[in-house]
Amino acid sequence: MQSLRQLAILTRLTAAEMLRQPICVLIAAVCVVLTTAVPLITAHNFGESGRLARDSGLAFQLMFGLALAGYAACATLQRERESGTLAAVLSKPVGRWTFFVAKFLGIIPVIVIFSLCAGLSTLLAHRIALRATIDAGFLIDHRTAWLVMLCPIAACAVGAWANYRLKRAFPSTALLSLALFLSLVTFACGYFTREGHWQAYNPQLQWHILAASLLVTFALIVLAAIALSLAVRLPLTPTVAICFGLLLLGLASDYTFGGGDRHCCCAGYLYALIPNWQNFWMADALAGGGTLPPAYVLRAAAYALLYTTGALSLGGAAFQYAEAS
Repeated sequence: MQSLRQLAILTRLTAAEMLRQPICVLIAAVCVVLTTAVPLITAHNFGESGRLARDSGLAFQLMFGLALAGYAACATLQRERESGTLAAVLSKPVGRWTFFVAKFLGIIPVIVIFSLCAGLSTLLAHRIALRATIDAGFLIDHRTAWLVMLCPIAACAVGAWANYRLKRAFPSTALLSLALFLSLVTFACGYFTREGHWQAYNPQLQWHILAASLLVTFALIVLAAIALSLAVRLPLTPTVAICFGLLLLGLASDYTFGGGDRHCCCAGYLYALIPNWQNFWMADALAGGGTLPPAYVLRAAAYALLYTTGALSLGGAAFQYAEAS
């Protein structure tokens, strides 16, 4: 029970510390703005309305999430090592495994909040995209676009007010406010049409996009586990570079390593060791109104859990012999 209490306290402190980092709200706000801007500057539908906005939004979530996961993993260990906090904590009756796992669990809420912002912005960008209407021909949902674009500004305003009046951290308040405002816009857009007329509640949203965004969130959690394990020995830049290389190799592993073909043992081992990120990238499966079965999402979650456990096991073993200062 004492270890569980220590784990809960360290996890809460890590999450609170990471949410206070300005780069977290900056990455989330830039991702939301770029995702919303895609349907506004798109001139072609490529055979399906909203497809480019949807695929771009998921790609932004993956790439910006990779940067966020890499930074969070390195910052949570290196900052405490440089400040001497790590040595002070480990000198107490706190096990290294407890400390290491708590750091990973503290990163997860940051990734989840970022993914919520990115997923909702992708969902809304798909609604904003150019579509044919009965009365006005091809039309972009400008009202929803303006509401989404105002969300980062309103979130920063709330964060500034809370910092000035309530002495709360600006980045964490702004990030949580951004997720809240995007949720409100997602609900409110159901009360008006693409032409801007009020109507009975009919959101006209492709909710299965959130399932694809959830799969990308699983990939980011796996990347965070790998980045945290690498951060035990490496600084920020090499850690993010290695994670980016693993992402590229994993996306092309079916082709590069022959799908695990046994004619080459090295290719088979690499195919088994490198995460196959195609399991989490289901943008093509949504083409033409496709959906993701819940059974597939559960299998992808199990796949992510296994790789996360393996990466954390290796990282925790390396952390046992890492310098505390």
